[in-house]
Amino acid sequence: MIPGTNNKKILLIGILVFFTLLIPSGVLAGDDATLLWKFTKVTNFADTKISPDGNYVLAGGTNAVLYLLDSKGNLLWEKNLDGPVSGLSISDSGKYSVVGTKKGTLYLFDSGGEIIWQKSMGQVVYDAAISSGGLYIAAGSNDGYLYLFKNEGDLVWKQKLGGDIYCVSINSDGKYIAAGKKLFTIYLYNLDGERLWTYKTDDQVFDIDISPDGNTVIAGCADGRVCVLNNSGERLWGTNLMVSVNSVSSSYYGAYLCIGSNDNYARLYGNNKTEILKYPTFGNVRGLSLSDDGMRMSVASNDGNIYFLALPVNIPSTPEPLPSCVVMPQNIGKLTVNSTPAGALLYLDNVFIGNAPQRIENVTLENHCLMLKLDGYIDYMSNVIISDEQEKTISVVLTPKTSQNQTYLSFITIICAIISVFLIVQKRKNN
Repeated sequence: MIPGTNNKKILLIGILVFFTLLIPSGVLAGDDATLLWKFTKVTNFADTKISPDGNYVLAGGTNAVLYLLDSKGNLLWEKNLDGPVSGLSISDSGKYSVVGTKKGTLYLFDSGGEIIWQKSMGQVVYDAAISSGGLYIAAGSNDGYLYLFKNEGDLVWKQKLGGDIYCVSINSDGKYIAAGKKLFTIYLYNLDGERLWTYKTDDQVFDIDISPDGNTVIAGCADGRVCVLNNSGERLWGTNLMVSVNSVSSSYYGAYLCIGSNDNYARLYGNNKTEILKYPTFGNVRGLSLSDDGMRMSVASNDGNIYFLALPVNIPSTPEPLPSCVVMPQNIGKLTVNSTPAGALLYLDNVFIGNAPQRIENVTLENHCLMLKLDGYIDYMSNVIISDEQEKTISVVLTPKTSQNQTYLSFITIICAIISVFLIVQKRKNN
């Protein structure tokens, strides 16, 4: 999960809690979402997870307390931890709960809230994830390692990624383990510890999730970008909320995705990129979670509330597998990109295409993000609209970094000259 939480004064939290308690449950429902209940504490909630079957909700925040609730909002137990919660996860039927703290401790609890084991791992355990059956546990910390444990506490493997590991995820059977880190990178590993692929992002990766079946990876970043990948590391689609994305979650086959962000909203998307609903809270959404079937969502906000929502979706109890690759629409165009000087690295929608000049086939008819990079030159970025099936040609003259510096110095020189003339005139007037 995202490192650090926007700590507010206790008085402000208390006012927010008091205000939200005055509002009836149904009033806050978003577009066709139904608020089943909310759980309120004087804390900044940092994360929440629903058990895969949708029957239990795990939550924790800056007050260093872990809470387990049932699907009706009844508190089953609460446990004091050694520090504020960073990230957490829960297995099917609430059998196991795992949590990482900002004091560097990883805990595993049983269904009754008793500690099975705890481990010290660096200064901060940013995130923790557990497979549906509870057999495997993944964790990431500030020591730069991605860890995989068995539920007995035995270390299966650890991989040195370098830098802070902000977020981790594991699919239902533990076959895939994903991680996102501060240094703009997403990783996917298999159960044997083999790295399957890496994917570079434009900013820090604050949260990551693998769909229960393992076919879809979704990641949210500090710059507001959300990218959806298949399990081969190919980009399926993405969006940009233009505000920090703190949490993401996926249902089976990536059919439904939810996104929590710093604009106080929890959003639900379909796999056709359509925003289904946007649910408001009174604070930044720090964590959220979908049940495996996409029918329920829990939302953790730093307004002091956990929201539990019934969603307007309809997924069969045994969903049919969706294809793990992109089905290209019939209407596609072509794009040719030239650069001066030639040889610039060409990226389309954050995917490396090759060196310019480059002719790109099968470009979908929509907006695309074009980026060119070349050593010694300023990065070029622009939106490109492919609106018909005719070939579109774009020629870009890159700006040398030195010329930009010279322009900047010339500008400063002119400003200094103007100021000097002004001071001379003022001095003569005074005389």
